[in-house]
Amino acid sequence: MKAICSRIIKTPLLGEASGYRQKHERLSELFLEYLLHGGYLPAITDYHLNKTISRGVINIYLQWIIGDILKHNKSENYLFEILKGVKATYNSQVSWNNLAKYLSIEHHKTVSDYCYLLESIHVLYIQEALLEHKLSGAPKKNRKIYFRDPFIDHSVSNYLNPKISFADILTHMRDNEFAASYVEAVAVDHCKRWAPTYYIKGVKGEVDIALVQGDKFYPIEIKWANKIRPEEIKQIQRYKDGIILTKSPEHKTLVPNHIIPLVRFLIHISGGVLNVM
Repeated sequence: MKAICSRIIKTPLLGEASGYRQKHERLSELFLEYLLHGGYLPAITDYHLNKTISRGVINIYLQWIIGDILKHNKSENYLFEILKGVKATYNSQVSWNNLAKYLSIEHHKTVSDYCYLLESIHVLYIQEALLEHKLSGAPKKNRKIYFRDPFIDHSVSNYLNPKISFADILTHMRDNEFAASYVEAVAVDHCKRWAPTYYIKGVKGEVDIALVQGDKFYPIEIKWANKIRPEEIKQIQRYKDGIILTKSPEHKTLVPNHIIPLVRFLIHISGGVLNVM
């Protein structure tokens, strides 16, 4: 896959990457595997050797998270409640006060402290809304909170509900609606590796990602479904040259936006810059 990945990185996003269509299915299969094992070598090894990920491997990462929390003199009980609240509000805009309502923790400052600590140890990403005129975050607006890696998400799900098995996760991941939240989180993570990213809260709805590069931003919407419903893209349609990422291998134009394969996009930005034209 090195040759096709190199071509994707070097080819502008709206250009024709030679050979991509032929490799799209295989690249999509590898991406779906990533949604299961994430970027962690023990999980990758376990999956490829046994086609499952054992509780032992999951517990390695749960103990890492809990251990780091305890090192900072925090409570595991509060950690459990924070993670439960994050899962309950996942993929939605939330304030610290609203998140605190899911918990026995009384003060929103405690909630934010735990979330920022979890961000500092690479468990969570906290995504602010974009101030378009400043190309910076809006600290007074609601945030969106993501797990940084799909395997961390699975481990936390098992922590909150030990009855969830890897077989359950594997079954759910074949459902587009279930997988969509993981796909969005992965897209946010990959974009944040290379550029400041935010989400857009607009009059017509929301845009998943605003990737800031230089003196402009690129609005990016993720639609992990077989069909795009017009009511779901009203906000991004307000922007020129917005990017809609889908499962499809095809590059299409939906004026004034562009529909691009999500897998190709993620490989492209691994080159460290978004080269659209």
